[in-house]
Amino acid sequence: MKSVTLSHLFQFSWDQVVSGYWQRYPNPKSKHVLTEDVLEREVKGDKLITKRLISKTNPLPQWAWKFIPGQKTSAFVIEESIVDLRTKEFITYTRNIGLQTVSRVDEKCTYSPDPDNKEQSICDRRYSVSSQVYGCSMMITSFVSTRMKKNSYNAVKGMEYVLRKLYIGEDEEQVVAKESMTKRAKDFAKSKAETVKSKAENVKSKVHLPAKTSCETPIGVQDSS
Repeated sequence: MKSVTLSHLFQFSWDQVVSGYWQRYPNPKSKHVLTEDVLEREVKGDKLITKRLISKTNPLPQWAWKFIPGQKTSAFVIEESIVDLRTKEFITYTRNIGLQTVSRVDEKCTYSPDPDNKEQSICDRRYSVSSQVYGCSMMITSFVSTRMKKNSYNAVKGMEYVLRKLYIGEDEEQVVAKESMTKRAKDFAKSKAETVKSKAENVKSKVHLPAKTSCETPIGVQDSS
């Protein structure tokens, strides 16, 4: 089993994040999500409890086909969530259904207000991946974990897109333009840092300091022998 913990700070209040969560599909970063259906929903005191079925595209590398008979391009997950208005905590539990002997993924996300700034929210995400395929469990677990990390990144970006669209009024073109500018700035900074490092190493390689030996006679001290 492999477990990964991630955390992200949203520049939006907890109320905004919870409201935006139910409107996050579709978005440009989650095109792999096909459908979402509410199976159960009820209110218990200050808590809203929901159970949903979500279908997603799930293309697999050819080496994985022999472990999965039949349909190989989509997958279903169950999402159970609790919104607690009293404690200001929103928790989601997600797991795949079917093919759990090949790979099982369990994910828990906790959304809560930033204790230092109530206008911001924190998402703590933890997922675990396991496989029961004898002889290949490590390879499968590694592949699924890498995909989950990528999907988690896209989920955050998709959520940010929805929040900016809902509360700031940005459209997709503006969001893409901002992300492009940010990426170019980061690439430029990285390139500059690598150039400076390369020059420093080049200068260092040209400087030859005299070697020190333990038998050198200090200046001003004559050999009494």
